[in-house]
Parts: sequence; structure tokens; C-alpha cells
Amino acid sequence: MSIPNPPPPPFCNSSLIRDDAYYEEWQSPRLGLTYLLLGIAFTITYIPCLIAMLGKDLWSNSCYKIMFSVGILDLCAMCTNAILPGIYMIVPLDYRCFRRSDFLLNIFCSFFWDTYCMIILVLGINRCVQLVSERWSTILFGGLRVWCWVAAACIYGSLFVAVYLSPYGSISFHSGIGLYVWHESDQVSLRRSPLEVAWDQFLKQLSC
Repeated sequence: MSIPNPPPPPFCNSSLIRDDAYYEEWQSPRLGLTYLLLGIAFTITYIPCLIAMLGKDLWSNSCYKIMFSVGILDLCAMCTNAILPGIYMIVPLDYRCFRRSDFLLNIFCSFFWDTYCMIILVLGINRCVQLVSERWSTILFGGLRVWCWVAAACIYGSLFVAVYLSPYGSISFHSGIGLYVWHESDQVSLRRSPLEVAWDQFLKQLSC
């Protein structure tokens, strides 16, 4: 299966990939260091919370099993949205040249994010059902059935990965501005709100 990224520009195989113009466009050391330090800090503080959820008193409640799954997704998303992008901005990496590493980063980012969105909805359903009826809470989320809901959320996230695998939904991480961007060939990238444009400009100023 081919990687659905645009063809690499000619300079990717030349010395131009490390000239001053390349670093000026693709390197954001201050913003990258901010991403990296925040990602590491949040990860370190998050791990004790996950360990606490494994306690016998908490683990017996289905909501904590779902929240533990949310925590694992949070840590994974931290890697693909803060730690690795931070490294990419410091190095830096032009997604047009380093296609395989960019492809893997984008696939995992979309999977973790979309799965996270669905599993949060599952957690909300769990809490509402438990408030309404303990009996129905046991029927729907008791025992191993709670993991069926988690698996369903993972399947949901995988469906979006299929979209990003196509040329019509592919995204890439731009290390120069610290954002995931749609490819220029995508019509989706042309439909952006003024708020999104303003946020992009704000991040560009930080990366200077």
C-alpha cells in the first residue's frame, strides 16, 4: 500500500534540505520545546492517576475501567500531539521529505483522537445509566461487557483512520507552525473558519 502523501519535492534528495531556508520554514525550536516539555510534564503527572484507578475499590466500578482506558488514550495522544511533534519542530522534519514518519504520526494521531472522542461518549452513557438504574448498569456494563464498549470505541477510531489513509482525507504535521494541516490538494483545507485562520497566525508568531 502506498503512502497517501504528495510526491516529495526534488530538493529532498539534495543538500538543500539542510540549508538556511529549510530551517527557516520548517524549524520552530521555541514552540517545539514548549510542546515537548508540556507533553512530558503532563505524562509524568498523569501516570500516578492511572495507577490509583487500578486499586481494588475503584476497579470494581465499570466507570473507572472506562476512565482508565481514557487515560491510556490520553497518554498515547500526548505522544502524537505534543512529544513527537515537539521533536519534529526542533529537528526539524519537512513532511514532504520524511513521508513515512509523518504518515505513521498522522495515522496514530487520528486513531487516538477519534477513539478518545467516542470513549468519552461511552463514559457519559455509563454514568447516566448508572444514575438511572443499577440493574441496567449491570446488564450493559457489568463484567467483561464494559470492555466490549471500549472495543467498539476503538473500532470507531479505526474507521476514521481509513479516511485519513485516502488521498482525500490525508493530513500532515507541519513542523514550521506546529499544526496538523490538510494537504493543499484537499478541498477540505479550503473551508476554514476565521477563528482557525487567526489561531494559525498566532502559532506562526510563536514559532518565529
